[in-house]
Amino acid sequence: MSSDDEAPKRSLFQLIGELPGLLSDLVRAEIDAIKADLKDKAIRAGVGAGLMLGAAFIALCAVAVGIFAAIAGIATVLPMWASALIILGALLIIALILFLAGIGAFKSMKGSDRMARIGEDVHSLGSAARRAARERTERSDG
Repeated sequence: MSSDDEAPKRSLFQLIGELPGLLSDLVRAEIDAIKADLKDKAIRAGVGAGLMLGAAFIALCAVAVGIFAAIAGIATVLPMWASALIILGALLIIALILFLAGIGAFKSMKGSDRMARIGEDVHSLGSAARRAARERTERSDG
């Protein structure tokens, strides 16, 4: 006997009846796979962010040393307090320019209407499902 003969024969209605459960299991399995993938990516992103934060701290220390070197270099010509004030003024001007550029970037940012589009899609799917159910009922009544 072949394995096809041993398997119980199921009717089309039984197979169709199993379809929602199979689809539900498939969706759950896909969601679990996505969760696992996102968890892995989040861990890697956390490690990467930590390494970048360490690099930023070292760079900040290097900038402080560079600022001290600039003050000391100008102090060979001017008094130490004057060279420190010159470097302070230059840093404040750079900070102001960066701040204004940041404000401009925020103002040019446009709001995302992605959530509104998702709501519209859900609403239209619900309307289509209600319309199909109504048509099915009208056909069965008529």
